[in-house]
Amino acid sequence: MNNSNVLQKILINNRKKFLNKKYYSSEKILVMHVEDGLLGHIFHDNIVAKAIQSNKKMDIFSINYGNNNIEDIDKSYGISTIKNNRKFYLIPFLHALYCILFKNTGDKIINIKYKGVTIGDYLYDEYLAKMRYKKNIYTINRMNIKVGFEVVYNAFRNLCFGNKILKKYNYKYFIISEITYTRAVLAELALKKGITVVVANINYGSFIPFINVKYKYGKLKVWNCTKEMLKLVNKNCIKNKVQNYVSEKIIELTYVEKNNLCTELNINNGKKNVVILPHCLTDSPRMAAEGLVFKDYFEWFVCTIKMANKIDSVNWLVKAHPESYIYNESGIIEKIVENYKNIKMIPKNYNMYSVEAYADIVITCCGDAGFEYAAKGIRTICAARTAYTDCGISYRAKNKEGYFRYINNIDKISCKVSEEEKNKAIKIIKLYNQKREDNDDLISLDKIMLDKLFEMRENVDVIETWYLNKYLELQLHDKIMESNLYKKTSKRRY
Repeated sequence: MNNSNVLQKILINNRKKFLNKKYYSSEKILVMHVEDGLLGHIFHDNIVAKAIQSNKKMDIFSINYGNNNIEDIDKSYGISTIKNNRKFYLIPFLHALYCILFKNTGDKIINIKYKGVTIGDYLYDEYLAKMRYKKNIYTINRMNIKVGFEVVYNAFRNLCFGNKILKKYNYKYFIISEITYTRAVLAELALKKGITVVVANINYGSFIPFINVKYKYGKLKVWNCTKEMLKLVNKNCIKNKVQNYVSEKIIELTYVEKNNLCTELNINNGKKNVVILPHCLTDSPRMAAEGLVFKDYFEWFVCTIKMANKIDSVNWLVKAHPESYIYNESGIIEKIVENYKNIKMIPKNYNMYSVEAYADIVITCCGDAGFEYAAKGIRTICAARTAYTDCGISYRAKNKEGYFRYINNIDKISCKVSEEEKNKAIKIIKLYNQKREDNDDLISLDKIMLDKLFEMRENVDVIETWYLNKYLELQLHDKIMESNLYKKTSKRRY
């Protein structure tokens, strides 16, 4: 059965399950789908919207960029469509032109505002994402005029269009599945207007067990959920067991012991081993790293190894991110490190699980390593604020001066992690696992789809075909409205 036939069957079933009832409520729900997302993302958004509607009795509208498939899907859920016809907007054009001419440096881009909304982080990340396959650019000194203008103008135009939409009705909830890149700038505007933003993405949990929706919070940042994290870490409500503290996917690589690694790299086994774990350099450095004390991951990494290269009282080791190839960054970290004789690369054939065997201190910008290795009793240092850094399990630098103090005094930093810190880190891992383990068939299907996309081992059309057939199967067994995604979202208080 081809995709078109399967999709039509799904839509017919939708019309039976999700009644097209109008509530004529004064408050509305607005859904914004990822423009280039798979159909699975659209289903996911709409199920969250219908779950909220079942509780709040509000009409639902969605923003459509002219995709007829998406419009048909929305209609099958009883969702009305608002079309973005992409017409030309003069004021956004002039704003974009001004920014390209007078604010075209990395530091200035970060602070760009429009209609009172700071959108610079989105512009920065979007530009890096567009350039990663063109010219191997990992930081912004000055933007390419053509690409930069396109990025800035599209963001301003979407805000201008979105502002008109948000004025039309009294929206109470704004549902979006991605809060990275410029497609999310409208969520910032919604938040500024006091609308509750719901992030309907399985990857962005709010660290509240069992559900993948992050609701109203003071600032739209991926990691801005520290209060929830602290609350849950301090409670004794986390029951599930942790099978593995390191979240890396299982890959066929070698585990290496400390003595063997020191011998192979010809380093002093008597010194501390400080392991630097760089991020994928273009993976949303501005949005993913709140309070990052550097401009981006590239600047953080280069500044770190430049300073580290002058300090020989410890062994400095670097392990490239295992998924850097996805971002067209294979070999980039190794190439940078080649220029610094006091820094050693950990061979690719040694897996991330090995780090716990030879690391005394782990340095990350804002990665999961900050709590994963703390749970193993290894001291961690972070250069940005994350959901876990305020939980007292890692050292966090609040500015460049503070970060450089950590690096300069690295040989004096105690590697000892207290039992209290270790237990808190273990609790944080349990929160991650608890969120995942409460998966049902629908949430698991969404998660597998994202994993397939992320690993890029199959063609997107093949993944979509697989997903649609699996989704239809769940529909036929009445597992959509019985899923945790629907039932627990509908019962949640927003």
